[in-house]
Amino acid sequence: MSPISTDEIGKCFPRNGSSPGPDLSSVGELRRLSKFELAKIYNIFLLCRRIPDRFCRARTVFLPKKRDAADPGDFRPITLTPIPARLFSKILARRLAPSVRLDPDQRGFIESDGIAQNTFLLDYVLRHSREKVKRTFVASLDLRKAFDSVSHEAVFAALKAQAVDHRLVELLQSIYAKSSTSFAPFLGHKFSSTCGVKQGDPLSSILFNMVIDQLIRKLKGPVGLELDGSTISISAYADDILLFASSSAGLQHLLNETSKFLETCNLFVNCSKSFTISILADSKNKKTKVDSATPFFINNEPLKILKANDSFKYLGVNFSAKGLLAENCCPTLQDYLAKLKSAPLKPQQRIWILKNTLLPKLFHLLVLSSVTAGKLAKLDSVTRAFVRGALFLPGDCPNSFIHASVADGGLGVLSFRVSVPLWRRSRLAGLGAVMSGGQKLYNTVDGAALVDSSKVKNQNLWVQSRNKFLSGRDYVNLLKTKIACLPTAARCARGRPAKDKYCQAGCPRKETLNHVSQACPRTHGKRIQRHEAVVNYLKRACQNWGFEVTTEPLYKTSAGNRKPDLLARKNGKILVIDAQVVGNAVDLDRANNRKISYYRDNVE
Repeated sequence: MSPISTDEIGKCFPRNGSSPGPDLSSVGELRRLSKFELAKIYNIFLLCRRIPDRFCRARTVFLPKKRDAADPGDFRPITLTPIPARLFSKILARRLAPSVRLDPDQRGFIESDGIAQNTFLLDYVLRHSREKVKRTFVASLDLRKAFDSVSHEAVFAALKAQAVDHRLVELLQSIYAKSSTSFAPFLGHKFSSTCGVKQGDPLSSILFNMVIDQLIRKLKGPVGLELDGSTISISAYADDILLFASSSAGLQHLLNETSKFLETCNLFVNCSKSFTISILADSKNKKTKVDSATPFFINNEPLKILKANDSFKYLGVNFSAKGLLAENCCPTLQDYLAKLKSAPLKPQQRIWILKNTLLPKLFHLLVLSSVTAGKLAKLDSVTRAFVRGALFLPGDCPNSFIHASVADGGLGVLSFRVSVPLWRRSRLAGLGAVMSGGQKLYNTVDGAALVDSSKVKNQNLWVQSRNKFLSGRDYVNLLKTKIACLPTAARCARGRPAKDKYCQAGCPRKETLNHVSQACPRTHGKRIQRHEAVVNYLKRACQNWGFEVTTEPLYKTSAGNRKPDLLARKNGKILVIDAQVVGNAVDLDRANNRKISYYRDNVE
């Protein structure tokens, strides 16, 4: 094995905020050591083929798999080793992955989109049986506590079968032989594990995949389902296993072989969560039917038989014996929004939760399931109604303002109607899809002034920030100002020809937001204060960066006097700063170039 380099450590370094192990050391404390020092320590581990005992100790936390979890089986144990040990494991995993050759029918924990591949494969098999009128038998197997139960002997046998460097195998054997964990309320007690891989450890997914890979290679053969000229007998996503056959005898044979192999690995099928689908074909009448009478067994224990009208979930997506089911997520979304609306939160907090937590819960199901454009449009309508209510926006506020990205000047609430088909296409074809709703926003009357929003980096971050410096009222009013939704006379007169549109201050102009903020004599004093606030902000920033700042210096030139707002000096360089706040019809680049020419072309 080659020595561990500082570059490897840099690429594998854990993120800030990673949960600590039993020693409670943080990522920040690990950063105090240089990468060179860490490399020396880890290379000693490689040379000795063992790690210190304190790095083998872990703490286990139990995460509920569902609401109201009560039984031990309702919790998923996550093992947290010390952060230095986790970094070492990640380096080993990064080295091990390229040397392991997994069968392509194992699609869990790989770089490609294994969930989409297996979802669409199962849908294709079920639909293909009806369209081509073919006998098809499918078994879905759920392994009971697979990561916690797999035997260490099976893991090390899989490593040797892959011809992994014997020194790395010895190192892993040493780590697992000394591993122990503790959990509340028994933190003072150590529990040594005799089986299982550590959930949460970077190496665990690779080690488990290698064990299941042995099963996949064992079942590859003539028994299976012919599909487009090739025979498929098994497909796996981690511990979710699908078996395929063209006859009932063939499927039972695959079940028997699977059961025998799993027993040698200390793995067992959870028959209560496993099931079979039997589709019989009538070639003469070109029809298929779901057979609910043919039983299948694992170790003499019967598996559930799916009927024609039964539905089931596979990788989070709803299926029936006919394939993917059409999804109607509107009631679910309305329930989510009702709970979010009733929560005691600020408007900006509601929008942040909507964008980052609530809507993403539906994306996976919608992208991979069968859903119509009309249902997606309905979801968008429900979402927009919630946003308008949460932010007190008028009904004629442009839809594009809600869906355009924050960088483009919008709120960044994704549109199901636009996003779901693009993401589905991307997952099907492996193509990247980039979506921008900014142009639609800029083509509206209210959004035209935001056309240059993306040119100034980070200026729109406050829209999706959870900072407390803004009250809910201020946040809402700022958004209304941004999209020109404040109740000016001209806006309130939309669709009402008889209503007065002119400025209430007596100006002979329509009272638009641009007029009030840029031209109306009544707001002249406020505009001066706004300009001074911008200048003072820039002055403080320059001083914080070490510039010597002069305010409003006067320079006499042949073209006349020049009096910029600020002059900043540092290291022999001078910055001339003159702030301007222009109206919504002014091109920012042109205004900037005009200001540059005003000073540059008059240097004496």
